[in-house]
Amino acid sequence: MENSSVGFMTAAAFHDRGFPTFQRRRRLNLRFEESMYAIDGYLAGSQFTSPPGSPVSGAAGKLGLAKLEDAHWVVLSAYDFATRNFSRERSRLL
Repeated sequence: MENSSVGFMTAAAFHDRGFPTFQRRRRLNLRFEESMYAIDGYLAGSQFTSPPGSPVSGAAGKLGLAKLEDAHWVVLSAYDFATRNFSRERSRLL
């Protein structure tokens, strides 16, 4: 599993109105068989409190499977998603 990596990140912030925001992210990048095959993806989550005081949470992620080396072709299949309340939608909810 040479050239593979796994990462974690957590962040918290307080905004002007005192409502906290939390974000968590997991990152995965694995290589197999001398980097011929790969699994690549992430999972992220966010949580904040809206001005009326109700908690709002959301998630986003991506998973990709690939065959990176071959004599004539490369194959990649990926799936990604984001829920309605993921943090990039925060400005629309306030």
